Amino acid sequence: MRSRHMGMLPLAVAVSLVAPQAHGGATPANGTSSHPVTQSSMDGRDFIIRDVTIDAGGSTGWHWHDGTLTGAVKQGTLTHYAANCTVDGVYNAGDVVSEPAGQDHVHVGRNLGASSQAALTTRGFSELMRLGQACGARSETMAGLSGLGDLILTCSNQQSRNFALGIALGRGEAKPAGKLAEGEFTAPVLIELALSKDVELPVSSAVAAILAGKVSIDAAIEGLLTRPFRAEG
Repeated sequence: MRSRHMGMLPLAVAVSLVAPQAHGGATPANGTSSHPVTQSSMDGRDFIIRDVTIDAGGSTGWHWHDGTLTGAVKQGTLTHYAANCTVDGVYNAGDVVSEPAGQDHVHVGRNLGASSQAALTTRGFSELMRLGQACGARSETMAGLSGLGDLILTCSNQQSRNFALGIALGRGEAKPAGKLAEGEFTAPVLIELALSKDVELPVSSAVAAILAGKVSIDAAIEGLLTRPFRAEG
């Protein structure tokens, strides 16, 4: 489970972690340090105890563990965030914190929430429709499995290589190794086609610019949010 810890008082937060097979993958931590206390193995499982200190205002970053994690707050206050950025617990000294194993609730890209993801998918489909119609495609085809269906899958399932690439970029991580995301190469071609058809594709253009390293993700989001209001379509 990806989650976030943050010290909220001007006291360092120390957490003892007992984590069988707990090798967390994370976005960069801030103001966090740790050192191992003890490690043992039993029945093929590793049990690791660490002391983790999080400075006031610091964060462990969004992460997940291969094994169950149990922590005890030794000092200060620990604010714990679920993968949807909501606070799911505030823990004081002596409280016990637990996180399940696995990536089932991973932090999605910039993690702007389900509404933002739905809005972006909707606007992307609008662009798909406009360009498809300009190229002579039928509306029924665009609204079917090969159009809208494929778009929904791509924008919501981590088995999609394009989605996996987008998540990595949003988290500031390296591109997934060994996975070819075709969208990375077709995005600039799509923009060229749209220009030749005089079709405006603001979302697709932003994606192409991010992939080309011409604009940061935050700047691209800001640009999309500050566009003038227009009728749907």
